[in-house]
Amino acid sequence: MSQVLAKVFSEFIEREEIGKRKYGTTMDRKDLSLDEWIEHMKQELMDAILYLEKIKSIYDTQRPADYQETNPRNDESIDTD
Repeated sequence: MSQVLAKVFSEFIEREEIGKRKYGTTMDRKDLSLDEWIEHMKQELMDAILYLEKIKSIYDTQRPADYQETNPRNDESIDTD
């Protein structure tokens, strides 16, 4: 097993332990409907978009002013907006 896979695997195990302590259950729970599972995933994905937007704003404020992003395939500027 690669070190990268081992790290991700251990993070999943740790996350499950945190979830068990916080919610008293695991993903094996049977008390949620399909609609409830979908709503949980929707909320997680919305959080992920917020994290990406925050990361982008940090990146935009920290990169050098003269930095020019280019597309390595055809050397055209990449539109980041």
